Amino acid sequence: MKIKNIFLQAVSVMLCVVFLCSLSVTPSAQNAPVSFVLSSNEYSISNNSFISKDTFQEGDIVYVKITATQIDALGGLVFTAKYDKDLFSFMPNKSICKIGDADGDNAYYPNNEKGEVLTIYESSSYDKATSVAGAIYYLAFEVKDVNTNSSSTFSISIEDLYDNSPAQKNIESNTPDSIIVNLVSETISEQTLSLFKKLENIKYPDSKADIDAALAEYNSLTAAQKKLLKASHSSEYEWVSTAKTRYNRLAEQAGKAALTAEVNGFKKTHAKILAKTTKTITISDEKALAKAVSSYKNLSDAAKTYLQAEGKHLPALEEKISELKDIKIEVEEFLSNDAYSHIWDKKILENRFDLNYTDYVSYIQLALLNYDLLSDEAKEKVKSEYKWLLKLDSEAKKYLEIDEAAALLSEKTAEFQKTHLKVFMLNQSNVTESDRTAIQIVIDAYNALEDKELKKALAPRIESLKALLQILDEAAKQEADKETVYVEVPGETKTEIVTVPGGTEYVTKTEYVTKTDNLTNTVIRTLKQKGTLSNIILIMFVFLAISVFIMVASYILCEKYKKKAAAKENNEEADL
Repeated sequence: MKIKNIFLQAVSVMLCVVFLCSLSVTPSAQNAPVSFVLSSNEYSISNNSFISKDTFQEGDIVYVKITATQIDALGGLVFTAKYDKDLFSFMPNKSICKIGDADGDNAYYPNNEKGEVLTIYESSSYDKATSVAGAIYYLAFEVKDVNTNSSSTFSISIEDLYDNSPAQKNIESNTPDSIIVNLVSETISEQTLSLFKKLENIKYPDSKADIDAALAEYNSLTAAQKKLLKASHSSEYEWVSTAKTRYNRLAEQAGKAALTAEVNGFKKTHAKILAKTTKTITISDEKALAKAVSSYKNLSDAAKTYLQAEGKHLPALEEKISELKDIKIEVEEFLSNDAYSHIWDKKILENRFDLNYTDYVSYIQLALLNYDLLSDEAKEKVKSEYKWLLKLDSEAKKYLEIDEAAALLSEKTAEFQKTHLKVFMLNQSNVTESDRTAIQIVIDAYNALEDKELKKALAPRIESLKALLQILDEAAKQEADKETVYVEVPGETKTEIVTVPGGTEYVTKTEYVTKTDNLTNTVIRTLKQKGTLSNIILIMFVFLAISVFIMVASYILCEKYKKKAAAKENNEEADL
């Protein structure tokens, strides 16, 4: 009996628990009827939000907003939206269901023939309360053709509304009021049409501004206005839609004409130099060639594509000119060499050559040695001078064959000059500081000769080398005598000037600063800038005065210190 009572009590407890659990998952009853409100809106991309609006044009999208008051436990909603099928098209892909139950299912069933959309929402969850309030739907409708200003009505009828309890109890609701939206037909202003009419006849390049203005205006039109333009103003539509293509075509034609003129103009202007070849070009053509090269560089890339052959030909001519200039220098140095330049005088053979031929043998030999070092092109330029050398050499050899001593001297002279040929080829125009050592070596070799006759024959050559050393010494002295002056240049930043005996040379500020090592140098250069000796003396006097003052002051301070020390010592002895 006792066990039976215990069992009955346990069963009673379990039943109570089940009852209480069932109460906890059962949604609370809806206290008041649900109210629905409709409103018309547009979506603002810039604000990323819906904005209330009641007037629309062709091509606009009307969002019918459905707002509900508090629904404590929504299980399902079925309603039918009605619209004018002649003025609107339902857009299910843009319509939005805002009910916040992620497990719910929503579906649209549009009937375009009737202008109706059946909308069904059903929650798939029965174990929690789905509370709904505020905007629950945004139904999207696109405005069709609007020929005249008009208005249209949107409305909905609630077919079913129930909670999410297992029994799916009905929820009471009101019938929402319908809303009216205004539709206005598109128009295009005469001012806009006048911009398009300017594009009937396109001219290059005068029409560019008109085209830009018309295209900017066209792009600002709404889709409905563009459609109206095409349907009701076909000419203006064609003019604006083809303006850019027609303009580009004219530009292309003008560009081809300009390109042709550019190419032909270059060929005509530089026809003479372009007709030259590497065999016919001369140094006198250098200026004309430079102008042609400069003109070619300034050509457009398009023109250069038509002048590729000329683009390759001009550098070849430049290279040849450079070669010819090198040959010219080579020839000039050969003919103007101070060591033997006097032998080009044709009167040599007329002035008793038989008596003084020995004076010319070394010169002739040096000239022939230098000739052998010339390039083939340079040798081609001095054919006549070479024949003259051979003639002199032949005449000299006639007498050398008779005079054995003179012949032997000639060989020794030739051998010495050949050994030091590079040095003997130096002259005032090509000698540099780097040649100093080589010149001195030749002079030392000459001084070491014991053959007096050979030294006598080579003496003029050696004197020429010593003269070159004097030139180098003078150049080195001028470099050492440079004086740096820091001056103000009107209208410009400060510039440093190096004054040399031969003139004035400008240097950079960085170079000047590196030369200014300390304060003393800076003071001296500043004084030089002022340009007066009296200023230099004045600053030296100031320095001297300051030095004397410091010495006197130091002496006085020392004497005072000595007196104080002596007095202190006397006081200490008195105390003792």
